[in-house]
Amino acid sequence: MDPQSHRPDIRVLDLIRGAKLRLTSDAVTDASPVWSPDGRQIVFRSNPDGLHDLYLKPANGAARSAPLLRTQNAKYPTDWTPDSRAIVYHTYQRDTGSDIWLVAPDGSQPTPLVQTAFDEMQGQMSPDGRWLAYTSLETDRPEVYIRSLSDRTKRWQVSAGGGMDPRWRGDTLELFYVSADSWMTSVRFGDSHPAAPRPLFQVHVTPPVDPYPSNYDVTTDGQRFLVKIPVHDVASTPIHLLSNWLGAKRGS
Repeated sequence: MDPQSHRPDIRVLDLIRGAKLRLTSDAVTDASPVWSPDGRQIVFRSNPDGLHDLYLKPANGAARSAPLLRTQNAKYPTDWTPDSRAIVYHTYQRDTGSDIWLVAPDGSQPTPLVQTAFDEMQGQMSPDGRWLAYTSLETDRPEVYIRSLSDRTKRWQVSAGGGMDPRWRGDTLELFYVSADSWMTSVRFGDSHPAAPRPLFQVHVTPPVDPYPSNYDVTTDGQRFLVKIPVHDVASTPIHLLSNWLGAKRGS
């Protein structure tokens, strides 16, 4: 977050050398960066025209940001397909709510991937390209689902009692998500079928709200987690009650 403009910009942190590269510096919101599989490009959302559209930028900052997809609805990138041929994002439609779409890196062929009467978001393609994990609001709470990309009859709810923010392990044999009671949770996915959820450790993350940005990432081997935690305890933020506000307003 830029201290002067109070708007988010995208930076790259070199974890070996500690150097920071600022990729964007516009007076707009630049957020939700997602690496391409080869690490050469970053797709992100930006709103110079008001709505959040998709933009591409070389990860080394060698060229200007290029608009990827502009539509009449806000868009939020969440993943790339393993072969780099498409970008996963969710967007809002008047008739179907939030849906998960695919678009080619050149902005062509935007195609709905999960589009129902319920809200779906946070789409994550499995590393083998066979499965999609995502969050849906089709019940009375957010839950994590897995569906086959080749057989629509293969679909499972993998979270129990609420969950969001799915992430795959690099071999597609394990899926992680954050439970409703703030536990990092693991689901084994051996034999193309999910096992029972298993809590790993408790995390303190910002409660999920629209547009449902991710709060963490996980290394390919599933052994280390990078978690975005709030500086202030959101749950214990005091509530201030102003009494007789109408009288005070009339007397001002």
